Order: sequence, then C-alpha cells, then structure tokens
Amino acid sequence: MLLAGKLDLAIMSTPVRDRRLVSRPVFDDELVVVAARDHRFAKQTHVRLCRICGTKRCTCTRRSEESRVLQEVLVPAGHVPARVEEVMLTESIAELVKAGLGVSVLARWAVQPLVDAGSIVIRPLTARGLRRQWRAVMPKDLAGADYIGEFIELLGKHAPTARASRISRA
Repeated sequence: MLLAGKLDLAIMSTPVRDRRLVSRPVFDDELVVVAARDHRFAKQTHVRLCRICGTKRCTCTRRSEESRVLQEVLVPAGHVPARVEEVMLTESIAELVKAGLGVSVLARWAVQPLVDAGSIVIRPLTARGLRRQWRAVMPKDLAGADYIGEFIELLGKHAPTARASRISRA
C-alpha cells in the first residue's frame, strides 16, 4: 500500500527490505508471557521456550502463520504450543488468560493495567526477554516531508512505553 501510494506512512515491527522505502525507529516494546495468577508460570522468574510446548496459547493474529513469536521464536526452537487458538482482541485474550484457559505473548504495555490490578501475571519470554522495535516506514520520496517528520516525532513522544525512543527530525 505504501508503494502504491495508498498510504504515506505505516508503523511496522517487521524489517523492511525494499529500497524504495525508508524506515525510522519510533519506539521499542517488550513481549511478555501473560498467564493467570495461579498458572505455573506465575511462580517462575521467566518462561523458558520449552515450557510453552505443553500450554494452549492464545494469539491475537488472524492467522497463526502471521504470529511473529510463533514463526520467528517458537517454531525455529522446536517449541510449538500444543494448541494455538486465534483470538483477535487483546481484551478477549486477557479474559481467556484470566480464566485460566491459556497463556499468551503480548506487549507489556497492552496488559500492564491488568497486571497492576492483580488480574494476571506477566513473565519475560526467556531469561533475556523478547523486545521488538516499531518503525515508521514511508516511501523514499516522502521521507523528507515536514509533516512526516513531525508525525514521527509526535509518535515517539506519545509511544506506549516509558522506554520509547525519542526521534528528532532529521
């Protein structure tokens, strides 16, 4: 859609390899394992990949093949969950997790209010955790446009994480 001129800018967490596009970092976030308070993961400091195998995992993508955690982390390590249930809304996933009907991997900022309320627990996925970087992606010819630079700066200032990258217009 960017190359077709239907969008001026997209926010993406996947790498962009097309030379006709330019990307700029906006913010980063952490993906965490979300579980019910009485789940066995709640007693651990972090969740090892091999522990995911025996769990039912909820995901918020439309198709499992689009799940970055599943395709780029779990499958290559040989640790595929017993069952993947596809759920579109983060709120619905949180309710399933709270009810003990599975675990999920979501952005920390998306579930932090539920963690603060004591409804669920979160644990890093592996001892090192799993971070991703969100980038503003645009066609090369728009990269220098003032409105694009100002929008990216605004995104950085209002990013959903305390560790948001602060982007200055170049």
